[in-house]
Amino acid sequence: MAQPDAPQRTNALAPFNQAAADLILRSADLVDFRVHSQILAQASPFFATMLALPQPPASPPSESSTDAPVADPGPPVVPVSEDSTTLELLLRLVYPIPKLPMQLDDPEKIVPALRAATKYDMELPIEILSGWLTAIIPKSPLQVWAAACRTGMEDVARRAAEALKKTWTRPDKLETLALMNELGDMSGISAGDYFRLKRYLMSEPGSANESLKLLSPELSFPQIILKGKKTKKAGIQFSTDIPGIDVECSSSRGGLTRPFGAHQSVLASHSSVWKARLASLRTQHISTESSASHALQFAVDEDPEILAALLRVCYTGELGLPTDLDSLGQLLLAARKYDMPHVTTCVRLAWKSVADNNLLEAYFVAINHGLRAYAKGLAKKVLAHQISDTYAPIMERAPALAYHRLLLYYDTCRTRIRERSLQAINKLPDTAVKISWRDAINKSSFGSSEDIKQALQKTLPPAYKNGPQVGGYVGAVFHLALTAQDETEQALNDVDISLG
Repeated sequence: MAQPDAPQRTNALAPFNQAAADLILRSADLVDFRVHSQILAQASPFFATMLALPQPPASPPSESSTDAPVADPGPPVVPVSEDSTTLELLLRLVYPIPKLPMQLDDPEKIVPALRAATKYDMELPIEILSGWLTAIIPKSPLQVWAAACRTGMEDVARRAAEALKKTWTRPDKLETLALMNELGDMSGISAGDYFRLKRYLMSEPGSANESLKLLSPELSFPQIILKGKKTKKAGIQFSTDIPGIDVECSSSRGGLTRPFGAHQSVLASHSSVWKARLASLRTQHISTESSASHALQFAVDEDPEILAALLRVCYTGELGLPTDLDSLGQLLLAARKYDMPHVTTCVRLAWKSVADNNLLEAYFVAINHGLRAYAKGLAKKVLAHQISDTYAPIMERAPALAYHRLLLYYDTCRTRIRERSLQAINKLPDTAVKISWRDAINKSSFGSSEDIKQALQKTLPPAYKNGPQVGGYVGAVFHLALTAQDETEQALNDVDISLG
């Protein structure tokens, strides 16, 4: 089969094709921009520092006879990660050439250039591009806010949010920002960004929430992590005093000063994958006579902390486990990858214990590690708690779309429970009870049928507190609320928890 042609390099158009240029910037799509290093150094401290170092030639020296003339290797080539469209826009902004009307009105086209300008510390392009974003705010405030999130422009995000707030109204008791659907997959936006925008839009004029930063967490954020508790991260510690060590385990990702000594029999008994690898290594080991008496060298493709934790569990069971959710999530994935049923059982038990006390954090850890079943289960548990002001630091590393869908599920389930409860209340024969209970339902947010039952019992009119019909009334409403609770599974499937 014929191999596809390799990508071909092309030259940029004027003015970035001049023979007098002394440097070539090669874009990610293999377009060569011939530039003048002095101009680049003046525009960018990043390039000024880099260009002060010796630069490689465009091609390696010729290996021909020293008597042959040596061809000019040409200007040094510096590959960059930006595509040619982004690179050309940046260069046109910093080069002393006539500026054509280049005002862009699409935030999505400005973001790559602004990211690159920030990366290369180009002050003038940052100022110009930020100005372009600000000019678009009246037309597309949400899109500009998203662009500011992706580029870290706090001032632009603030102005865009202020414009949004002038026209935004909150649907009754809903936590989801429906307007976020306009942003598609919300790539490059964190759950933390979403949380802060939501708090800002829902804040009262003059309140403290109005002055909070939009693109970075504040110390004043409520660290309500749904019964959050302190946890212990995985450490790089493992050792055993059992004699007869015959395998040295190391991380193929580096980070260890010396390998962990262990026993092949222990590792093989806990993992069928490790058992097969160790058998293969023994065959290779025995064939090398000079190393026949030495321990096997066993490299594992995990971070050192996770490798150490896996070994601790193999030797000491659950006593070797960390208690932070991120480490436990990584251990769940590793135990699955290496087919370690005993380790999986231990980690699952530890995960449940910690996750039940840190529901929102656990949800986002599950999202970040692709643990879909765990994320869905945690979404159901989050439903029983108030979520409006709940924040966890991991939201800064979690995708906004996952948070959006969690809020959507939360709103959907609570709406259904309220609707079913009102249906049941409206069928009651006693007007006083109906009025009291309808008022209680409409003023409150409920996450479960049990919440409904408790609220109804608390809000009965005084004359009915001990009446014989009370139990029947509560039971009727409770039964229909349970019907709504059964619908939450379908709501969860409809929403589709995103794995970011």
